[in-house]
Parts: sequence; C-alpha cells; structure tokens
Amino acid sequence: MLVIFADQSVSSLLGSTQTFVVSRGFQSLLLILYTGTVLLNLKLQKQMPPIPLIMSSEKDSPEQDIILETRPKTKRPPLYKVLLLNDDYTPMEFVVIVLERFFGKTHTQAFEIMLVVHKKGLAVVGVFSHEVAETKVSQVMDFSRKHQHPLVCTMEKE
Repeated sequence: MLVIFADQSVSSLLGSTQTFVVSRGFQSLLLILYTGTVLLNLKLQKQMPPIPLIMSSEKDSPEQDIILETRPKTKRPPLYKVLLLNDDYTPMEFVVIVLERFFGKTHTQAFEIMLVVHKKGLAVVGVFSHEVAETKVSQVMDFSRKHQHPLVCTMEKE
C-alpha cells in the first residue's frame, strides 16, 4: 500500500517502500516499512492536514482518523461429548477407575458420574475437540476390552 501525500516528492523518494500515515490534526506519524526495518519519523505538516486514508468517523473530524487492521476470525473447532453407557455386567468400581484414569476425575466426581450412568443409562463424562474425544473413546474401549468388560464409550457432536 503506497500512500500519496500532499507532497508527491515524498512518495517518489520512497519508491516501493510501504508507507502508512496515522493523522492527528496537523501532526502525523509517518511509519516506513523498508525491507524488514521499521523507521519512525514524527513530522509536522503545516501546509494542509493529511487526507483521511482509511475509515474516518461519521463526523469526519481529522482528530478522529483511525487506521484499522482487520484479521480474519478463526472459527472454533466443533466440540464433542464423550458418553459412557450403562450395561448390566461392568462393575461399578471399574467405571470409577476408568473415569479417574482417562478423564482425570477425582474419586468423588467419578463415583457421582458412575451413579448417573447406573441410574439414567448414560452420562456425559467430558466435552472435547474431535481428536481428543476420539482418543478418549478409543482408550476407554481398549481398556475395557483388555479387562473383559462390555463397557461402551461413545462420542457425539455437541
């Protein structure tokens, strides 16, 4: 972006250098970016105030000129709920061990979640990004199969 000043000689001297002006009345801050080096130069312009370059306020007051730099908003990744399902064969204490080991729950939290699974048939044990949720489900399923329990752990989009 090359800014054209009231004095054309300034921009012609700069050549391909990128120049940005932030104006405040008759004073302006001239920021020159030249091959990775940043130079700051305060300059008093007495002839005429600089022309508003980017986004002035509705009042068009030279004291309200602002340069805005927009960045694209990054979208948050979708979250997934990890669910434990009840079955009639997996011991309650094994479910507590799974919750403590793979979900970082305290013994009290794990016990409460295990009771919800037992009474309601399923419970949400955590909400994670897709990759983390997938890993947790895989770890729990492998651990329960290794210990010959039919405990089922699934995930669904929140």
